[in-house]
Amino acid sequence: MKKQRGRKSVGELAPKPANPVLLVQKRPGPPVALNPSMAGIWHSVTGCYPADHFRADTQPLLEMYCRHVDTAQVLNTLIDGMKPEWLKSDEGLARYKTLLDMREKETRAVTALARSMRLTQQAQYSTRKAATIAENTRTGPAPWD
Repeated sequence: MKKQRGRKSVGELAPKPANPVLLVQKRPGPPVALNPSMAGIWHSVTGCYPADHFRADTQPLLEMYCRHVDTAQVLNTLIDGMKPEWLKSDEGLARYKTLLDMREKETRAVTALARSMRLTQQAQYSTRKAATIAENTRTGPAPWD
């Protein structure tokens, strides 16, 4: 193709529009190893952040986060299902203590993973902004209540 002589038109000087298909970034889907409950946790977490927040190198952490959250929810169900009369026996009390210990370990794992992926509120706000939010948050009832 021959190069045109003379000045370029406005249309030729204008930037070419980007291909919108290339600009749209998809959120990562859950790994196939996750069960439906864990996949739901994955979707709820990834839905709260920009599509590019979870890069390939952090997706294994997110997978473990989903597993730990799911396990903690199962433990919560078991703990909530315990009847008070079961705690009167040594066996029931031992089972309750074991479940509480397991839940605490899961909570620690979830917290550590959330911090490392910067999912916590602490990771998202600067100290100054957090102080401003705390100052502006009403602690008592609204004046009109």
